[in-house]
Amino acid sequence: MSLPYDMVLNSLARVSRSDLGALSLVSKSIRSLVASAEMYETRSRMGLREECIYVCLGTTFGRKPLEWFILRRKGGQGNRLIPIPMPSFPSRRRATYVSMGCGIYVIGGSIEAMTTSRVSFLDCRTHTWSQLPSMRFARCDAKAGVLDGKIYVTGGCDDAFSPDNPEVFDPKTQTWSSVCIPAPVMNNEVCKVVGPDNIISFKFWSEEGLWNDFFLNARGDDDDCCGGAIIDRLLFSCGLDGIIKWCDPWSGVRKGSMEWYKVNGLEDLQGFLKFDRTNINTILFYGEGADVWNCHMLKRGYTDGLLGLIPGFKIRKSAGNIVPFWSVLVGDKLQIWCAEISLERRRQDGQIWGNIQCIDHVFTMDPNLYVLSSINVSL
Repeated sequence: MSLPYDMVLNSLARVSRSDLGALSLVSKSIRSLVASAEMYETRSRMGLREECIYVCLGTTFGRKPLEWFILRRKGGQGNRLIPIPMPSFPSRRRATYVSMGCGIYVIGGSIEAMTTSRVSFLDCRTHTWSQLPSMRFARCDAKAGVLDGKIYVTGGCDDAFSPDNPEVFDPKTQTWSSVCIPAPVMNNEVCKVVGPDNIISFKFWSEEGLWNDFFLNARGDDDDCCGGAIIDRLLFSCGLDGIIKWCDPWSGVRKGSMEWYKVNGLEDLQGFLKFDRTNINTILFYGEGADVWNCHMLKRGYTDGLLGLIPGFKIRKSAGNIVPFWSVLVGDKLQIWCAEISLERRRQDGQIWGNIQCIDHVFTMDPNLYVLSSINVSL
């Protein structure tokens, strides 16, 4: 006698994502249930969603198709990058990656040196790819962010300052539409800030009371001058010296600069994370923008926001922890390593200590590959 559907659903919802992948091989019906929207909604309702990290690798000169991986966390057994199926349609260089809902949106980019307006979607429940409606404009290296369940995109066009350049995608209606940018004023709707080197920042006020940034680098290069990871209202960043630092933007801003403090206990990692132009080892940090703190700086009169205030590389967060990736050249192969760092703020002196939960060699690849992006998806 078979079990009731709801009982099976609620039981499977309690299983970890990695084990669900193994269970999906048992039968077609279980595989269908694991990948269903009901499973996703049940895990959300029960507060059992997990942070999954996806990594996209590419070659320096684009000679090979992009490769996608998921970071499998196996507790004491070590972490590994596991390849996932690639789409049947052509890979795109210089695309923009956005995580929303149960998947990753790959926006714009170039195909054989031609800028494209194509948009594709990776459903992280099933690791299947699909094509979505194209944007109104072809874009490379665009800036994008999620706001109120929609994806806003700006920049990356030849006519970068066109009033019709920003556009928004509604996943419910599967449509793109233009976004009107009002005059550059500081109010509760929109502001536009011009920073040094013609960095332009468009800011939209969300229904949840948060600011979201969309940076357009008018110089045309791929520098991202503002980044970091926000954990428990604190901003974390990694400097060129390999030291992970933190600040409290609400109380730590002094005369246009932030007061940065070292995260203690991570001396064993500093040598790996230190940027050295004479060494092939390179830091591979990718993360999310410090939107709320940038807005705070603007309201205090610092019109450049966070530009120039963050000491170095961006870092990624996952479930409240910091997860950096770095590479090490061994012979004729390049090894990718990652660490997971939990954080503890001590009441006695207010200092923050990092605890290295694990350090793992997660993948070995050709030395001409590098990490294009790493993206968090909550499943």
